[in-house]
Amino acid sequence: MTKLKGVEGFNQYYFQVYQDDWEELKLSLINHQKSYVHITKNSTEPFMDNSYLSKQLPPHDSYSIEVASIYPVLALEIQKGDIVLDLCAAPGGKSLAILAQEKASQVVLNEKSRTRYARLKRNIEQFYSGQTEIRFAKHDAGGWCLYEQDLYDKILLDAPCSSEAHVLNSPDHLKDWSLGRTKRLAKEQYKILSSALIALKPGGRLVYSTCSISPLENDEVIRKVIAKKKGFVIEHEIADSEETEFGHLFLPHKSGIGPIYLCVLSKVKDD
Repeated sequence: MTKLKGVEGFNQYYFQVYQDDWEELKLSLINHQKSYVHITKNSTEPFMDNSYLSKQLPPHDSYSIEVASIYPVLALEIQKGDIVLDLCAAPGGKSLAILAQEKASQVVLNEKSRTRYARLKRNIEQFYSGQTEIRFAKHDAGGWCLYEQDLYDKILLDAPCSSEAHVLNSPDHLKDWSLGRTKRLAKEQYKILSSALIALKPGGRLVYSTCSISPLENDEVIRKVIAKKKGFVIEHEIADSEETEFGHLFLPHKSGIGPIYLCVLSKVKDD
């Protein structure tokens, strides 16, 4: 299986994962008409009001984020005064959804890539005008625990992933796909998640999410963390999704949104 590559390898691998569901899922990833939340500069909890959901072109003064991408932000359950870390924040859609709630006392937005960092900062400056304290950082997400430990009430880790919907809609990316790259991404995701758990306060809440449909980048990353790390529990309370062994998966051919995977982890308080 490790030598699976290109269009044929892609279809072979995901058929093995999804069996008879694969063709319908694949078509939905190619043809899915997404719904968006439009976040404007003066938005406050825009995703709590269905009037903001739209398949129409957004206003010129708004930032649009796909509806499924709001669920990881909601799963954080941000409370008044929380210190929140968005560990892989660019391009900034989920960051804006965090900030729009106006609950956190401080939000730290991290992005290592110079070009993505510039885009992140530009989007925040353009579409957010609230009072929450913002700190930008350019650290390697996989080494975040070297800088700060037991500090954050809430952490969002929207991890870099295979993004199969993008691959399917790009002939060049589909031609270059390989299972080996998926496995390399899974190793990086595990490294980042392990570091993030160290940065989380006892009693804090971390949401791990990807837009991948590969179990290697979703449940299998969590399985590895469970096997190697102690001191946290997995929460299961996300509605409107397909429940996996450890998390939740939104698939467009079933839920009408996505794809997006998320898993909620809480750090056990010290006795």
